[in-house]
Amino acid sequence: MSSVTPLVVTHPHALVRDGLQKILSKSSFRPTHILPALDETAENLLASAGACIWLVGVTECGTATNELVSKMVAKNPEVRAVILTASHTASDILPAFVAGAYGFLRQDIPSKQLIKSLELVALGESVMHPHFRQMGLISPAGPAPAHAEGDASPEANGGLFPRRPDTRSPANGLQAGEHDVVKSLSRRELVILRTLTEG
Repeated sequence: MSSVTPLVVTHPHALVRDGLQKILSKSSFRPTHILPALDETAENLLASAGACIWLVGVTECGTATNELVSKMVAKNPEVRAVILTASHTASDILPAFVAGAYGFLRQDIPSKQLIKSLELVALGESVMHPHFRQMGLISPAGPAPAHAEGDASPEANGGLFPRRPDTRSPANGLQAGEHDVVKSLSRRELVILRTLTEG
């Protein structure tokens, strides 16, 4: 990627924030802001940031993290949240994507894989740490095409990120409000969801 992609980092640990800044300074993802937490200042920043990637560092993922992601995506639909966690379980993954996250990565991800994952998120793909493939949570068939139909050009979204095309089909057996969540998922996310639910 030749241009610099706006990136906001929130992480509770100073050493991790410093490490991320060092890793990302050599990439096209130079952090515009690195903050210790998602406080009111960070919320206002993300709400008005336009198209950007938000690297959400947490010690453990759960309901509180997913609520923050959902809240920020509702305030600014152009924010692409990528959760970077030190502790997780398989049951943490799906709720994170349902909340609106584009990525779910372990904190021990190698720096080159982190940068590649962020590149994929900038292109509209959802990403997960390679560890989840070993756990059997991702189909070995690989990702679906990022842009099958629809106006996915960067120009359609302020010039930075391609929009996710609307290529979903209606799902059966959903509760009220869940259909909207399923409609907002990409093909790859639907494959992941099916894999998780089918065991």
